[in-house]
Amino acid sequence: MKKTFCILGVLAVVLICDCAAGLWGEKYVSSLSNFSFLQAQICNVMLNKDADVVIIGGSKANHSYITERFASDRITAFNGGIDGTDCYVALATLKALSSRKKPSLAILDIADRQVEISPSKTIDIISFLYGDYRIKGLTPLFDEQLSSAEKLKLRSNLYRYNKIPETMVAMLRDKNKTAGGYVPLPGQYVGGDFVELHDFAPNEEEVHYLSEIVSFCSDNDIKLVFSISPSCINNLAFNKWLKEFCENKNVSLINSNNLYWNHLELFHDDMHLNKEGSELFTEFLLGKLSEDI
Repeated sequence: MKKTFCILGVLAVVLICDCAAGLWGEKYVSSLSNFSFLQAQICNVMLNKDADVVIIGGSKANHSYITERFASDRITAFNGGIDGTDCYVALATLKALSSRKKPSLAILDIADRQVEISPSKTIDIISFLYGDYRIKGLTPLFDEQLSSAEKLKLRSNLYRYNKIPETMVAMLRDKNKTAGGYVPLPGQYVGGDFVELHDFAPNEEEVHYLSEIVSFCSDNDIKLVFSISPSCINNLAFNKWLKEFCENKNVSLINSNNLYWNHLELFHDDMHLNKEGSELFTEFLLGKLSEDI
């Protein structure tokens, strides 16, 4: 009997701790507004922000599009790019942003890696939001990629929010706050070079989620533009594949991949523009999108 009471007591303590972790965790992730580290980017996009013009995609989206330049007195804009993500997370991002306010224009920054990687490699980035009642319509999308065992574990608040101490340290270190989602990168790409690639192997699941983005925008009357932002790496095979994909789906494509070819001073590294480069690119893109904004 004593052993049974001890077991029940331990279970009760765990349950109380789990409930407390859930209440505190929900409040904490909602407070990560306007910070630039990864968990804050995710929470901003998934829980807090909405806009008339949204930019979605991976790190190239996050560091290339200066949101304030898209905004005006009558138009709001938000950069929802999340570092290290793919087409699966881009779809989740778009659905979360649209659940609060339907954007009139969505710009998807797309690179070869986002279509080649597997969703199973990126689901962990956003899985801590599984089951969050504030994110409408995303549970089926989560369920497509999470195993039964993982979904069971994620029902535990202690497990789901186990990275909060790590994010608290990141928040204390983060000096780069931004209300519009855009995070500038410093410096210049010294000693680099410009490279052409000819290999591209799309992942079938990623192509499916890319098609889902197109369908979601079509069903919700959202203007969709695919954008390849400037890079020091020009994958000709990917460019050809994406051009054909957009033609088949009747989606606008702006390919600026080699816009600043041979201008290393505009890059932070081989894939990302620095602050000066993003300023020039944003002005260029606004000229291309003048009829859509």
